[in-house]
Amino acid sequence: MLNYDPDGVPDIDPDALLEAAEFGMRPIHVICEDEGAKDGDLNGVSFVVYVHFVPRPGESIQIEDGTHFRVKNIQYRVSNHNGYKGLVANVYAVKSAEG
Repeated sequence: MLNYDPDGVPDIDPDALLEAAEFGMRPIHVICEDEGAKDGDLNGVSFVVYVHFVPRPGESIQIEDGTHFRVKNIQYRVSNHNGYKGLVANVYAVKSAEG
């Protein structure tokens, strides 16, 4: 579910969504970029992940390659992807030197 295309739309796998719901989890869309990135820059990554809670501004996210990002902003958007209709958190985070 990783996406390096800044104009890409994240996929929500319906089977994964059902399985996550059994554990009380929901999807969020995470966008990780360098500080100061502009629209269209190809330096970031986005992905959908299933969580029990939405990270808050100021909290740290460490992705699988070990890179740390600091949550800057959260926007909620009504989503209709792969039959999933709902309010999805879009978490925007920027690269940080440490967690």
